[in-house]
Amino acid sequence: MISIKDERGARQLRWGVERMRQKKGRMNERLESTPGTATPQGHPGGSKVGRPKGPDRIARTVRLLEEHDRRLAAEVEHQGLSQQYLIELALGEYFKRLDRQRRRMQGTGEMQADPSSRS
Repeated sequence: MISIKDERGARQLRWGVERMRQKKGRMNERLESTPGTATPQGHPGGSKVGRPKGPDRIARTVRLLEEHDRRLAAEVEHQGLSQQYLIELALGEYFKRLDRQRRRMQGTGEMQADPSSRS
């Protein structure tokens, strides 16, 4: 005898399988309707459909001080942004500051020996 739970589970499973088939069909329709995205015969598939690809990135591993890692994690949670975004933002600001310092030093004809000193 099949219990109500089993029937409900089977119904949910059938619904999930049907939903996946519908999604796959819609994705194939999008690929076919978009010019230039067809994959060659025998190719298992192309890139994912969805968000456009951003700029090329390089995988890099860095070691952080524990305090900096804790603060980064706290800001990620507080801001709701990704670690990558916050690190890239910080690097961008740092590079801008370096450029301003270098332009100022070139304007006066002096070069600082220590780039970490601040004015």
